[in-house]
Amino acid sequence: MTLYRIYPADRGAAPDEPGGALFTSTAGNGRIGNPDIYDELYFADAAEGAIAETFGRLTDWHAEMLIRGGRKLALATYRLPDEVPLCDLDDPRELLQRRLHPSDVVSGDRKRSQAWARRIYEKHTFGGIRWWSRLDSQWFIVGLWRTDLLEMSADAEELAIDDPRLERTARLIARRLSR
Repeated sequence: MTLYRIYPADRGAAPDEPGGALFTSTAGNGRIGNPDIYDELYFADAAEGAIAETFGRLTDWHAEMLIRGGRKLALATYRLPDEVPLCDLDDPRELLQRRLHPSDVVSGDRKRSQAWARRIYEKHTFGGIRWWSRLDSQWFIVGLWRTDLLEMSADAEELAIDDPRLERTARLIARRLSR
C-alpha cells in the first residue's frame, strides 16, 4: 500500500528525529492517539488526501501555510507492506464486530475515538486503523502504530503553492488558493 504524509522537513534530521520523515510526536491529541501505550503517525492513501487533511481547516490557502515551525512542509511517499493488517473501519463487519457506528468513526470527539482506538490496539491484531477522510470519502486515512514497517518510497518533495496536487485538492474541497 502506498501512503502519503505531510510533515515539517529538516533534511539533516534522522527519520525518527524532529523534522524527520518518520518522527512521531507523543502529544497524543490525534484521532487515535493514546500516548501512554503507543505512538502513532497519520497518512493518507492519496497525495491529495494528505493535503486535504493537513490544510482542510483553512478556508484560504497561501504560501505561508507551507511553513511550520520555521520548516518547509514536505510531502513524503511511503510503502506499507500488504501483509500488515489494518483494522478497516470502512468495512461494516469491522464496525459491527467493534460495536461502532460510522458516526463514531467520524466524530470530532477525541476521547471517544481514542477509546475505540485503544480497544483495537489492545487486541494486538492490527498495525493500524483505516477510515475515510472527513473531507472526501474517496480518500482514506491510515493511523499507524507499526511505523517500523514503513519504507520511504522516494525522497520527500517540498510543497509549493503552485503544486498541481495542491490546486486539485483546493478545487475538490472548495478552498480558495492564493498565489
